[in-house]
Amino acid sequence: MPTSQTSRTPSSSSQITHPRCLCGKVAPVRTSNKPTSMGMRFYRCANYWKGKKCGFFEWIDSPCDCGRDELVQKIDLLERQLDLLER
Repeated sequence: MPTSQTSRTPSSSSQITHPRCLCGKVAPVRTSNKPTSMGMRFYRCANYWKGKKCGFFEWIDSPCDCGRDELVQKIDLLERQLDLLER
């Protein structure tokens, strides 16, 4: 089971608890850029890009339906318009 580590950020006196991945390292915070979870933050294995990942993953933000579908539709429309302009 992953453990947690508490740290303070230089710009804030609030404490932030970061879980440790199964590799034993503090799991860094990442932000999703996938259309279905755009902007949602999560913790991921610290070794993810080093080829030794343990598979640890944990969402920080809970999913919401805060207009995400409309945003995805707008992004799709803009991508199609960009494709037309690049031709």
